[in-house]
Order: sequence, then C-alpha cells, then structure tokens
Amino acid sequence: TLNPKPFYYIGQYVFVTWLSRITQISLVDISKWLVPLAAAFLIPICLAFAYHRFSPKAGAALVLILLPLSLFVGSTPQGFSLVLGITAVICAIGVTRKDIGLRAPIWIGLWSVAVHPLSGLPLLGISISVVLAGQSKKWLQILAWPAAILSGISVPVAFYMASNFTSGLKIDWSLQQILHLSNWINPILNLIPWLSNKYVLWPAWASLIGLSLPLLGLLLSILSFYLVKQERKLIGVLILSAFILIFSAGFLENVSDFAFLIQYERGDYALRLVQIAVFILLLGGASAMGFVVERIRKAPAIVSLLAILMIGGIGAANAHNTLPRHDAAQASRGWSTGQADVDAVHWIDRTASGREYTVLSNQSVSAAAIREFGFKRYADDVFFYPIPTGGPLYATYLRMTYEDPSVDTVREAAKLGKSDLVFVVINDYWWKASELNEQISLLADQEWSIKDGKIMIYVFDFKE
Repeated sequence: TLNPKPFYYIGQYVFVTWLSRITQISLVDISKWLVPLAAAFLIPICLAFAYHRFSPKAGAALVLILLPLSLFVGSTPQGFSLVLGITAVICAIGVTRKDIGLRAPIWIGLWSVAVHPLSGLPLLGISISVVLAGQSKKWLQILAWPAAILSGISVPVAFYMASNFTSGLKIDWSLQQILHLSNWINPILNLIPWLSNKYVLWPAWASLIGLSLPLLGLLLSILSFYLVKQERKLIGVLILSAFILIFSAGFLENVSDFAFLIQYERGDYALRLVQIAVFILLLGGASAMGFVVERIRKAPAIVSLLAILMIGGIGAANAHNTLPRHDAAQASRGWSTGQADVDAVHWIDRTASGREYTVLSNQSVSAAAIREFGFKRYADDVFFYPIPTGGPLYATYLRMTYEDPSVDTVREAAKLGKSDLVFVVINDYWWKASELNEQISLLADQEWSIKDGKIMIYVFDFKE
C-alpha cells in the first residue's frame, strides 16, 4: 500500500511505486529520470506517428526544438502531467489522420488528470476537442468549439467549485476586477517579447528566444491554418484553446487570491496556464514547420545556410534556457537538495533520540527528509517538516525567518507539530542567514553546524 494516499498526485506516485517494485530500480533513480525520459521518448515518438501521412513530416518534427524544456528537467507531478497531456494532444492529432487509435489520447489524457488535474484537465479537454474537429460528421465538428472553450476555462471553474464546495481551500474572488481594462492589457503586453538593453550577445539572445516563444507559436499556428486547408478546423481549435487558456490565466491572476498559498507562489497557477497555451500553439505550428523546411530545401544554398543557422540558434537558445541560468541577462539560483541537507536531517533524527519532533526548514531540507525517512510522522494533517508550502507549518517557518524569529514562533511550530522538541534549520544561502543566525543563537538551547556552516541547526526543547 501507499501511505499516506496522495489522491491529488496518485497517477504519478502509484506508477512510480509499481515501476520500482517491478524493475527493482530505486525510487530515487526513477524519480530523477521519469519526466526527462518520458519527454524524450513519448513526445517525439507520438509526433512521428501523428505525422506519419503528412508529406513534409520530417520538417514538422523540428517543432520539437521550439518546445520549452525547463518543465521536463525535474520529475514533478506538474512536469509528468504535462508530458502525458501533450502526448495526448499529439495522439489526438494522429486520430484525425487515422494513424492513431481513439483510445490512446483518451486514456493518456485521463492519466494526465490523475497525475495533476490542473495540467491534465485542460489538456484532456483539448485532446477531445481535436478529436471532435477531425470527425466527418458536421455536428461533432461543431461540438469541438465549445469543447475547446470548456477545456480552456476548466481550471478556473475547478478552482471556483472547489473553493465553494470544499473546506480548506480558501480562494478570495474579486469578480469586479474583470471590468478593469488594465488587468487585461498588462498580461497581453507581458507576452510581447521585449528585452531591455543587454550588451551581451548570447545571454540576451537566449532570453529573447524564451520570451518570443508565445509569439512564435502563434505565427506558426496561423501559418499552418493558412497552408493546410484540410486541417483548418483542427488548427483553429488549437488556437482557440490557447487563447482561452491565456484568458483564464489573466482571470486567475486578477480575479482570484489564493490565500492558502504563500505570497510568492500565488501567481503560479496563472503562469502554468500560459505555459500550456505556448505548448498548444507550438503544436499547432508543426505543419507550418514542415512546409518551411521544404521551402528551405529548395532555396538557394546561401538562404538554406542562413535558415539552418537561424533554426539552430533558436534550438540552442531554447536548450540553454532549460536549466537555471546565472549570466549577464538573467540570474537564477536553482538551489536544490544537497549532501549538507541530507546530513542535517540525519543529525536531527539522531539528536531527537526517538522523541517526536518538529522542524522549521526550507523546501530543500524538507525534500531531503522525505527522501531519507519517507512520510514518517503527521500531527493530524501537519507533516513534521514544513511541506507543502501552503501549509500552516511553512507559514510559521516564513514568520520565523522573515518577520518574528522568537521563542513564541517556535512554540507555535511545536503546537502545530504536537511535539515539545523543535529544530530550526538555516541554510547559508538564505539572504539574511547571518542576521538570523545571530538572533536565533541567543534563543536556542543548543546549536550545531553542518559542513562548516553551510547549515546551522538550532534546538528548542520545551519539555518540562
């Protein structure tokens, strides 16, 4: 059995658990490679099948170099759901060409929903819309358009229903914000590629390509709509779905307030919808890529060479944007779980000597704890490390590190975790680590350094 049962991500966790038991490969290795390998094999293979009868099919496959890959480098439920959902949409395109069976996009789309509903719902809906658009019966083709609209608004509708009919999901809705024109203009302007003056060629080029993908996808989709007359309904459905997704992203960003999330994560849901829309537009442009490549082949040698260099430069920039960057145009840290985090969670567990304890730490340390100890202890629905980030224990951790590093804040953590032993963990890359270490050191009963100060651990024992 799998405990606790994470119904929200059950499609990935059950699959990973079964795969580990069948193959005897460790969960760590499977989790590390699941999404990268799934994206590397599923999407290209399904694209090859879907465009099997399309004459410039080799060129159509070049759309792969335009897909943003950053969501595929880590095995998160969001990433795995996206791989499955995109595969379902590609299979749906193959269904319209009679190259792929109808069951494939439906079952893969349902799997995507089971992994992560917020990615799976719109992608399953778009897959159904594409299948309907390719049917010979007129009334089924007509149904494709409302199905595309419903798929685009599925996430806001799901959030609205969940916030009104379930407890624990607090979302504040300000519907009057719909009437403010600026709330709709700004998100659209953000999609227009613009880069401030950066006098560094390669970093600026890579950033510009990343910003240009929405516009590039739209142009290719429109070109496909113009060139491939027999598939105009299909491509039109993809374009409509993408526009509705962008509209839904603006709606979520301006009308909803996800009070259950920490402040800097509240815009993530809107961003995810835009990312899905970009993928859909790029898939809609696959046919156009095929025709463009055919024209390049027939062009004079110098034109072909320049076109190849341009396509190669776009692909290289897209690959460069996959991993966190720290250069003259963009600075992203990309912190992840390291050996110091693993050493810290083991030191904490040894020091507790069998007593129940609660930890205030960042996500990297919490991830190390899950990797080493699994879902070891819950106090009601509060995990003994501060995850998820929308939970009350993480809010207490943020208060301890940003607002009020005090014994009272630590006592609140002890109350949430139902323990009288609390550990506070500060990583040295935290922006105010030095200041926090000085303050907390005066309050703690004991402190310990990991890896020459990479991590400081403070012990608070409230046992009477």
